[in-house]
Amino acid sequence: MRSGLDTLSPVQRSVFLISEAEVSCDMDGIDSFVGSHEPAVLLEASEAFSAVGASAIATGLQEIARASPAADEGLLARVNKLICNRSGYDAESIARYVASHT
Repeated sequence: MRSGLDTLSPVQRSVFLISEAEVSCDMDGIDSFVGSHEPAVLLEASEAFSAVGASAIATGLQEIARASPAADEGLLARVNKLICNRSGYDAESIARYVASHT
């Protein structure tokens, strides 16, 4: 039986991971997002951010995934700030991504 992320289509997974990262960073900090996922999921989130134009966030999440579980606090703080500021993307870029993949 499939559950969680496995029940979502690739586009839905991308949007969900972006949204989850935003909420986690806004409420509890990036540690909560990173601590909830294996490096493979962090890399998938990186791809999702890249797909909507957030290349700095994507690169940061790749670095975190490679360093997991011992990512540098400075790196975590930088990526947290980028996500909280929605750097490189907005709701319209997410909508364009979804529209181009449906």
